[in-house]
Parts: sequence; structure tokens; C-alpha cells
Amino acid sequence: MKSGTVDISIIVPNYNHARFLKQRLDTAFGQSYTDTEIILLDDCSTDESKDILHGYENHPNVSHVVINSKNTGFPVIQWQKGIALAKGEWIWIAESDDFSDLRFLESMMQYAQQNPTCGVVYCQSYDTDESGSVLSTRLNYTGMFQPNIWSENFSVDGKEFIAKYLKRKNVIPNAGAVLFRKDLIDSNTFDDGIRELRMAADWMFWIRLAASTRIAFLATPLNYFRSHGATTRHHDSRQKELKRLMEERCVRSELHDLMPEVDQTEEIELLNRKVFAMHSPRYILRRDFWKYRVKGFSRITFAKGFLRQHKLVK
Repeated sequence: MKSGTVDISIIVPNYNHARFLKQRLDTAFGQSYTDTEIILLDDCSTDESKDILHGYENHPNVSHVVINSKNTGFPVIQWQKGIALAKGEWIWIAESDDFSDLRFLESMMQYAQQNPTCGVVYCQSYDTDESGSVLSTRLNYTGMFQPNIWSENFSVDGKEFIAKYLKRKNVIPNAGAVLFRKDLIDSNTFDDGIRELRMAADWMFWIRLAASTRIAFLATPLNYFRSHGATTRHHDSRQKELKRLMEERCVRSELHDLMPEVDQTEEIELLNRKVFAMHSPRYILRRDFWKYRVKGFSRITFAKGFLRQHKLVK
């Protein structure tokens, strides 16, 4: 088992990804950059994942194998557990259903050294289908921004990155593309506000980290972001879509508290329109109507927007 300090702690949080796990582990253990430890976590999987992970217990790079006896249901809780165990200066959360180029860590560490004031460094990703076949890069995902700065390398102040980009949507869509410094994590990073999110915890996490550092982006695609039916970004029911909208409300309220100078009016109005469209006019009479209201957006404005969308007022 790996012991002592290392440059990078690789955290592999897994839940029921046995069919993808070997490819992920091959591309974690096979990295050309070797000053690493690997922390394997399982959130009480019901498939063959535990057997696969136990097979790596005696690997010299593995420092921990932690198998939960009960499923937490919240991926960010596994992130917190892995980071608490980590001895590395840098953290890589290598999601178990994705995979990476074997030069990922080497390239990212070189780029981090070229940008020493940046505490978060991430790269371009390939989107893949369930089998791992490449579909495209993520440039289309950031195409709403003009110029699309992700076509080239860049570094930027974290608060500027939030104000221009992260306030619009989560432009760091996959943890497997990111290295971040462990010393950015403090006692408030994993409070109840983030631990209770299933779909948007990563978005809130990157906002919290970006607020206190610079961000660097490497335009070389070295990460493979897999799409499959079990991913949390598939909102295939009304209930899931409402849950996603509620979690976006939490992120936007967080951003209001963290950086009240950032104007979110356009984004909040769009969020509200989506919520309003999914409820009948009678919903305004229910007590839980107000749970979707973002901080900084008044009750009167929220209610008028709902009534206006349903053509009950002009």
C-alpha cells in the first residue's frame, strides 16, 4: 500500500459502474506521471464493483480502499471522504464511469507549473457514447459564449470566471478533467448546502473553489466524458427535471451570497420560466411554491412572473 506524501491523490469514487470500472482503473494506474496515490471508494454498489476494487487492495499505488456498508446517495459525500484521506498537494477526482489519456496527469502537471498562481487546472474533454467511442469535444457545450475561449489555452481570475461563465452554467462539466489544489478545501467547502445536492453539487463546488484562486484551461482533450443512461445529467422524468431546477436554485442562491455583485437576473428569469411552465396556475396557492425562489429575487417579482407566464396578469 502506498504511504508518505505524493504530488497527486487520485480519488476514484464508484457506484454500480462495474462495466466501466476496469477502463477507468487502467487509465488511472497507467498514467505516465507516477508520483501518485490512488484512493478507491465504493458507495455500497450492488453490482460486481466491490470484487473489482478488492482486487487492487495490494497494488503499491493504492493507499485506501473504502467500501461503504450503506449507500449515501450523494456523490459529493464520497468526494469529501476521498479528499480527507488524500496526502497529495493536488487532487484528481477520476469518476468511475469516465476514462482518460495516459498522459493526462503529466500534461496537467506541466501546465500547472506554467501557471503557478492557478489552483484549479482543467482540460478539454471528449464526449463519448456508452461504449467509449468518441462523439465530439465539448466545444459545442461552450458555444453559447462568444468568443468561445475554450478553443485555446487560457488562465483567468476565478471571480471573473464565475461572473462571466460559471454563473451561466457549469462550464467545468466533468471532474475527471480537473486537477485542484487540496489547500483550497476548508471546513466550509462541504457544508450541508452542498452535501444535499445530487445533480448540481459539482457546479457549486467549482464556484466555491474558483472564488479563491485562478483558473487555467488546457485546450488539449485528455479526458473522456462518457454518456450513459444512469448519469445524473439525464433528466428523463418530470420529477428529475424539477429536482435539477431546485438544485440550480440552490446554486444561484449560493452565488448570490458569495458574490452579490454578480448580476444573475437573466439566468434567474430563465430558471423561473422553466419552473413556472411545469406547474399549473393553482400551484401559487401551495406553501411549497416559494421553495424555487432564488435569494435576491423578491417574492412579489417571483409571484408576478408566475401569474404573467400563465396569462393571469399583464
